[in-house]
Amino acid sequence: MKKRICIAVLSALFIPLLFSETAYDKFWNSMKAEDYDEAERYLAEWEKTKPKDAELYVAYFNYYIAKATAEQIRMETTPPDSGEYAEAKNESGDTIYLYSTTAYDDAFSEKAFAAIDKGLSFHPKRLDMYFGKAHFYYMRKEYSDQKELIKKVFALHKKYGGKWLWANNTPLENTPVDFEETVHNYIAEWLGTENQTAIECAREIALLFVKDFPDNPVAYNDAGLAYSYLNDLEQAKKYYKAGWECDGGDMILLANLAYVCKNLGETNEAEKYYLLMAESDDKGYADFAKRQLENLR
Repeated sequence: MKKRICIAVLSALFIPLLFSETAYDKFWNSMKAEDYDEAERYLAEWEKTKPKDAELYVAYFNYYIAKATAEQIRMETTPPDSGEYAEAKNESGDTIYLYSTTAYDDAFSEKAFAAIDKGLSFHPKRLDMYFGKAHFYYMRKEYSDQKELIKKVFALHKKYGGKWLWANNTPLENTPVDFEETVHNYIAEWLGTENQTAIECAREIALLFVKDFPDNPVAYNDAGLAYSYLNDLEQAKKYYKAGWECDGGDMILLANLAYVCKNLGETNEAEKYYLLMAESDDKGYADFAKRQLENLR
């Protein structure tokens, strides 16, 4: 199944723009050098001159995340699901696996969340702050809190008519960030965890995505995928089919629809969809469909 590619949405939080030499620049230069004592001094200097500056609270947020982050070495009898690891033998001669994980100190994490919340109290339309906070919840594996925040963002999206601000108070429409693409990205990340709570979050947000953006076929595909991960193939089929009816040229939806029909034992319907795909102008999709038809027959 072809994965949709999503844009990264957090770069504005972590890569500052270049201005004249100010506390802003001094802070970020200190962060790059990992000199956190110096960074803290520049934050205090910055806050004295601009106590309500949105970028100040983005900076505090990143500072506390950096302070919260710690790498830990784990030793297990099974390898990790992803990432690099080293094999070794213990005293009994059994194979063990060494790999690093990232942990986040709760006290510093709490300060990070408090900082971004204070920034949002002054700048409630700063979408990058909401997305940065949501991403930190994801990093901490606090999926339910992340989901609730994204639900709040959906409500605010309606309230503001989609008129958000991004880093340096740039109107969202003047940035490469796409709200709907970002929502899809969150859903894909949850599904990629294979964590049951995260998958339930993906389902809930995907349904809200469909409700609020009924003309976006990606929303239906996301809902179908969430139900597929939950092994509810009937509901998955419902959303794949609705999405395909929304955009009959979406080959990803058509492939997923055919696949779920095949797994439901609905061979004739699966064949119908693969035949449609076999007529695609895209040779890759057409060849894929033809191979699937051979397997069905």
